[in-house]
Amino acid sequence: MCEDEVQKRKSQLIKELHRMEIYQTSDGRNIDEVRLYTLEWTYIEALNGVVRNAGY
Repeated sequence: MCEDEVQKRKSQLIKELHRMEIYQTSDGRNIDEVRLYTLEWTYIEALNGVVRNAGY
């Protein structure tokens, strides 16, 4: 993955997390300052929480 693709994916994930009102990782770091890997896991955890709360 080239640097431009990484930045695009990070921007996309940050936008989605902000839409879900998530601004920090589970360990308290600002999502604007973490690596792509951490953003991906934060997003997956957020989606899992949405599904759990919806009762699926």
